This record gives sequence, C-alpha cells and structure tokens, in this order.
Amino acid sequence: MPWAADGDWPAWPAQQMLDWVPKAIQQKYGSIGSSHLNGECLTLAPREERQIIAAFRRVGYRCTRDDRLVQRASGYEV
Repeated sequence: MPWAADGDWPAWPAQQMLDWVPKAIQQKYGSIGSSHLNGECLTLAPREERQIIAAFRRVGYRCTRDDRLVQRASGYEV
C-alpha cells in the first residue's frame, strides 16, 4: 500500500458512514463504537442486511452488493 508508507492511510469507511448514512437508519440498525486511535465508527448488523437495504431504498438509495469494491474502499488489495 503506497499511501501507508507515509502514514497517510485511506479513509475508514466505518467512520465515514457516520457522515452519510441517514440518522434514522443509524439509530434503528446501527451501533456506534469507537477506536482508541481513530475515534467513532458505525457498525451495521449483517444479520439485518435485508432490512437495512430496504430502509436505504425507501429514502432513495440504489443498493447493490459489491464485496470487492468494499475491500478496495477499505484499503485492501484485491
């Protein structure tokens, strides 16, 4: 990871979700945790995937599953 050498890590998607996931979805399906180094982050329960997707669609999001894209956004080489 070329960006890691200078300490400039990619953004943390779990933390960025706090900014863009609608508050109603965060409150109903999420839990906010924290990291000693990086601050707060949002976790959504995988067991509620269908309900979460339905909630996003109700507020206008178009949802598709792309595990490779999630890995790339999290800084993993795929």
